[in-house]
Amino acid sequence: MAALASARARYTAELFRSGSRSHLRRFREATRSLGADSHVVWFEEIGREHVPLAGGKGANLGEMMRAGIPVPPGFVVTTDAYVSYLADANLSDKLAALLGALAVDDR
Repeated sequence: MAALASARARYTAELFRSGSRSHLRRFREATRSLGADSHVVWFEEIGREHVPLAGGKGANLGEMMRAGIPVPPGFVVTTDAYVSYLADANLSDKLAALLGALAVDDR
């Protein structure tokens, strides 16, 4: 995961600094070579049917691309990545305990 985060930061910075699509292509290749297929999806790969994987904003950006609306190149870190992080960091039970203690009906 650290290698993916490092590659993401490096190539994203280069992409926005230069505006070059070659950096986007290199970043895409780097994330795929790291086996990050389930953790990163590109806007052009997703649509409204991917809300559970990419969230509403990511899915809508994918839909906008499909409709031909100009959208800057980008990607979504998936819900699979979030769940994997919680498991790897042993945070699932802690988070569940904290959320379970919330008074959601408190007005």
